[in-house]
Amino acid sequence: MSVKLKYSDLINLNSGLDKISKLSQEKDSKVNFRLSVMVATLIKKFSDIMEAYNTEREKLLKKYTSPVYTQSKTKFHEDGSPQMENTGNVNFENQKNQDDFIKEHNKLLDTEIEFESLFKFKMKDLEKLSSVGFGVPEVSSLMPLIEDIETYKWKDEEEEGGES
Repeated sequence: MSVKLKYSDLINLNSGLDKISKLSQEKDSKVNFRLSVMVATLIKKFSDIMEAYNTEREKLLKKYTSPVYTQSKTKFHEDGSPQMENTGNVNFENQKNQDDFIKEHNKLLDTEIEFESLFKFKMKDLEKLSSVGFGVPEVSSLMPLIEDIETYKWKDEEEEGGES
C-alpha cells in the first residue's frame, strides 16, 4: 500500500527519527533491533527526498532574499582591511519578497511525495521509549507512521482493566 507524505510531514518525522537514532546509541538503550533497522531505513529513504526539498528551498531563498555579510575578524586583504564574510543569514529586501517567499515555501511544504512502501511503527515499540525521554513532541512527529495508535491496548488500561 502506498503512503503519501508532504514535505512538512517529512521535516517533522525527521525530528522523531533523529531522537530514536540518538537513543539507540546510548549504552543501555531501550531501542530494540527491529526499531533501529526501521529508523535507519526511513532516514536513508528520506535523505534524498529532503535533499531535493532543501535544493528547492535554497532556490526560493536566492530568489527572494540577499545574503547578510559582516566584516571578518580573522581574514584580511593584503592592505590589512578586513574581508567580508557571509553570515549565513538572509535579508528580505521588502515585504512583498517576504510574503512571496512564504507563499511559495508553504506551497513547497504542501507538496506530496508518494512512497510505494514505508515501515510503520508499532505503539509497543514506541511506548518502551517513554521512560527515556521520548515524549509528546517526538510521538507527534511520528504520527503519520504509527500504524496501531487507534487500536493499541495501553499497559495502564490492561492493569486497570478498562479505559483511562
